[in-house]
Amino acid sequence: MWTPPRALPEPPCPGSPGIHLLSLSAHKVHGPKGVGALVRCRDVPLEPLLHGGGQEAGLRSGTENPFAVVAFCHAARQVEQRHRAMQAERAVYHARLLEALESHQRLRVFRSPHQLPFFISFSLPEIPGEVTLHHLEQEGLLVSTGSACSTSSPEPSRVLLATGIDRSRALGAIRMSFSIHNTLAGLEKYVLPALDRALKKLERA
Repeated sequence: MWTPPRALPEPPCPGSPGIHLLSLSAHKVHGPKGVGALVRCRDVPLEPLLHGGGQEAGLRSGTENPFAVVAFCHAARQVEQRHRAMQAERAVYHARLLEALESHQRLRVFRSPHQLPFFISFSLPEIPGEVTLHHLEQEGLLVSTGSACSTSSPEPSRVLLATGIDRSRALGAIRMSFSIHNTLAGLEKYVLPALDRALKKLERA
C-alpha cells in the first residue's frame, strides 16, 4: 500500500509545498524542443552530469543555447496569459470530455480532485493501452499510453500503481492531452464523435 511522503519543512519557493525539484520542458508550453529548466525549491545537493567549462554554476557544463532559452521564456509568458484568459473554457472542455467518457460504462477514468484541466487518463478492462491507442489513431485522435520518456518501457505507469490502481488497469491506460489551441467547437464536432466510434468498437471486442 502506497503511503504519502512524510511532512517536510517549508520550502524556500513560495507556493511550492512538498516540492524539492521541479523540472520543466519548453515543448509542453508550445516552446522549442530540447530546452528546459530545473527549479531547486529546497537545498537539495546536485551532482552535475556534465563536467567541463563550469556553465550554469558548475551544474551543467557545455555551450548554452540562449535563443532556445529566450524562446522558452516567451512561450511560458504567452501560455500563462492565455491560460488565465481561458481558464473557465478549459474547465468546461474538461468537464464535457469527462461526461462523454463516463457514458461508456466499461471505461474507467482515473480522476483526482486536484487534477489539471489539460489531460484525462482512462482505460478499458483487459484491453492493452496500445490496442486502444491504435483504434483512436484510426479515428484521427493522437493519444499516448504514457509519458514520452517511458515509451520504450513495457511496464505500467508507476504513478498509477502508486495510487492503488491494479496492474491490468494501469497497463491499459490512455492519456489524452489538450492545449490552449483546442476549442469547444472542435471538441463537439470532431473529438467526441471520433472518441465515441472508437470506444464502441473496443467495447464490442
